[in-house]
Amino acid sequence: MYKGKHSAQASVKPENRPVRSAAPRRRVGSARKNMGLIVALALILSIAVGGTVAWLTSNVAIKNTMVPGNVPVQIVEQDNGSVKSQITVYNRGNVQAYMRVAIVCNNFDGTNVLLGNSSTTHASIDTTKWQLMSDGFYYYKGVVEPEDGVKLLQTPITYENAEVVVMAQTVQVLGKFDGKTASQELWGRLYNNGDYTVNGKNWA
Repeated sequence: MYKGKHSAQASVKPENRPVRSAAPRRRVGSARKNMGLIVALALILSIAVGGTVAWLTSNVAIKNTMVPGNVPVQIVEQDNGSVKSQITVYNRGNVQAYMRVAIVCNNFDGTNVLLGNSSTTHASIDTTKWQLMSDGFYYYKGVVEPEDGVKLLQTPITYENAEVVVMAQTVQVLGKFDGKTASQELWGRLYNNGDYTVNGKNWA
């Protein structure tokens, strides 16, 4: 039997046909995508670095130790038991101070006498530097600097059958509370440092 050309060839099913490998296609959009990724990454890094720099901080502390003011007073004297020949009153504080002194005699018979009003004692006081006020205290006519001292006597004080006690007080110069200075509050005295007056009046 005659067979045509078509019958001479074996029929090949589509699934059995050899597959031709296709040439790889070049994706045009992939290069743009990679470039966009790089730009985005660079932008993220720049933002991260910028944010880090913006938040860099520094802290520093300086410690200042505040030393409170104080005006301790010290009396240095020479006494042989019946004569006081030297009396010096010192401001041992760290601020300027006003100063006042009272002299009290403890008699051996038990009585106490404020010697500030005694003419004998008053004659021994250096009144060019100290002023006797109505309260029986001698007030120094000025300001006493820290670690400075002021002599009280110009001549010795002589006493018998008694014990003479010198009492000294200091108060700070600077500062006010409720409109009053420390000398006003504690002693009732308002000083004027320029001409050494108290309560607006001259010492003398």
